[in-house]
Amino acid sequence: MAEFLYRITFPAGFRTLAERLARRDFGPEAVAGGDESSLLLRSAEDFREPGFAQAAAIVVASAPCAGLEEAYRTIAARLKSGGGAKELSRVFRDKAFMRSGRAERFAVRGFVRSEPTFPGAEARKTLEDVIARSTGARADSSRPDIELSVSLRDDGNAYLAAGFRTRAEPAPAAGALPRHTARLLCELSRPSADDVFLDPFMGSGSIPLERAMAGPYKLIFAGDADESRVAGLKEKLKDKRFERKRKTFFPKQLDARDLSRFEDGLFTAIVTDPPWGDWEGLGEDEIYALYSRFLAEARRTAAPGARLVLLTGRNSAAEKAIESAQALWTAEERYDVLISGKKARAELFRPR
Repeated sequence: MAEFLYRITFPAGFRTLAERLARRDFGPEAVAGGDESSLLLRSAEDFREPGFAQAAAIVVASAPCAGLEEAYRTIAARLKSGGGAKELSRVFRDKAFMRSGRAERFAVRGFVRSEPTFPGAEARKTLEDVIARSTGARADSSRPDIELSVSLRDDGNAYLAAGFRTRAEPAPAAGALPRHTARLLCELSRPSADDVFLDPFMGSGSIPLERAMAGPYKLIFAGDADESRVAGLKEKLKDKRFERKRKTFFPKQLDARDLSRFEDGLFTAIVTDPPWGDWEGLGEDEIYALYSRFLAEARRTAAPGARLVLLTGRNSAAEKAIESAQALWTAEERYDVLISGKKARAELFRPR
């Protein structure tokens, strides 16, 4: 089976974690490079987008470039000389990359560090003409069957790539975690088949749902003070993907400051995204009290060797509460990340 180069993206700051997961899932030699928000992976044609990735694409050609116009011309020259022929052929014959099930029209879009950028009409036409001659398709940016991108990344290289067609999913609600971010948090907890798992600030349920999809576990408890959110999660569990998991997945209305319904030492993993104060309108004193009480309850209900993963906004009150809980928890791993453009911190703790 032929080997190809793929690029996956993820929230900036998670590079070390994403690389560890990629080596686990694709093999120790799979990682071929990357930057703070992407990895290059070598894999066979049966590549599947990992759950922690924002997006995945096959790399058709690449070149070190200082600007986007140079990137278009350099990549066009490489394709013209035969470089990337195998990859380009795959894109135009494999329906995994096609928006409409055929490959008659294509578009090439330019990006500089993820921002849409126009390279100039002449450079764009140069690349489009080479692709058209190589594939028999025609450039049509209004109704493309295949979308290609030329991206200038922070590693100093430009990449011509085609993204995989993915299943349409509803956009997350305001303040809700995207699916891939929830998966990264679950992976940070080093999930185990013996897990008794808790998310006491579940919101829309992204984290516990991803934990259910991430692998074997014993029990999942998901809670929120808002009864309508609990009802919403119960509705999501009716999806066929969770049919075999409903008997071990328990949405509850609860207050994370009072977990008295749970016995001491019950949970092996607690993964959660507590309020940052932005959406809830909480003041610093309220944030400090909320985090302090939750961290104490989490410690009481944590099993020996349990893992606690927190995603927090860069809020001084939350940081003070976490610092004040050092007698209860010790930090083991930390990532300063960007979540929907906002500075955040993902941390793994162990009970003292």
